[in-house]
Amino acid sequence: MGQSPEQLPGDTASETGGAWARNLVAIAAGLGMFLAALDIAVNVALPSMREDLDADLQSVQWVIVAFIATRASLVMGAGSFADRFGLRPVYLFGAVSYLVAMVCIALSPNLEMVVGFRVLQALSVGCLYAVSPAIAAGVFPANRRGLSMGFTAGSQALGMLAGTVGAGLLVGWLGWEWVFLGRTPFAVIAIVLAIFFLERRRAGSAPGPAFDVFGAVTLVAGLMCFIIGLRLGRSAGWTEPAVLVMLPLAPVFLTAFWRVERVAKWPVLPGSLLRLRGFTVSSLSMFLAHFGVFVIWFIFPFYMADSLERGPLTLGLMLATMA
Repeated sequence: MGQSPEQLPGDTASETGGAWARNLVAIAAGLGMFLAALDIAVNVALPSMREDLDADLQSVQWVIVAFIATRASLVMGAGSFADRFGLRPVYLFGAVSYLVAMVCIALSPNLEMVVGFRVLQALSVGCLYAVSPAIAAGVFPANRRGLSMGFTAGSQALGMLAGTVGAGLLVGWLGWEWVFLGRTPFAVIAIVLAIFFLERRRAGSAPGPAFDVFGAVTLVAGLMCFIIGLRLGRSAGWTEPAVLVMLPLAPVFLTAFWRVERVAKWPVLPGSLLRLRGFTVSSLSMFLAHFGVFVIWFIFPFYMADSLERGPLTLGLMLATMA
């Protein structure tokens, strides 16, 4: 993630289509953030998924855990990959795999398949989260970069609001499958906009910086071991062999990641960013906030459904206040 949008020619706004084409590119960027944020809808559907798929509470948690572990592990690598190969292919891969994952999850006959396709969805969301802000930044002039950030943040907030309320309506009327199928039209629109209005890199243009394979692999391995190890420890017990292997391996991989990044020419996470106090403090604050909110968003739906016996629409409206 070592280059700014200005260093990625031909990846964002059309240089031949004028203002209307740039507006469509901005819509594509907003749709990327909107699609990624819609996943809060899954929390509304969890009680219904548990019932329809004949799963217990411990098992259905993996619908969320598999998604979060994969997304957290891959989002920085996706940004680094975009530095190398361009924003357009990463965005297109994210949008297409998102569409495929939505259909496959909705058609899955059991929880195991749902969890498996949630991993694919998390990969797609990681790609969209990584490149959509950069695409938007390429549309707005440098002196209006704050407007770019506000646009992507607003698209994300709109996605969370639409996801909670929309999921409440869809689960109540049509079933949990439509929490996923209902997103497919937006994914199709994003794909069409990306194909026709996100420009390809010019033929003969030099590729971006080399992709930091070892940094990406050690980061993914470290975060996966940490997140999945914690989840397994809580559900299966802290003395389980898998937990005893994964939790000690997490700091080993993350230490290896740190060492690799210190010597990599084009690191996944440049060390210079961590020396910026504002970046480090805000990143840590976001991590702690999301860690706490995750617990609420997972427990709250089952509390509303099981203890208070409230329907999905009420649950969606309640979660909307936290979005």
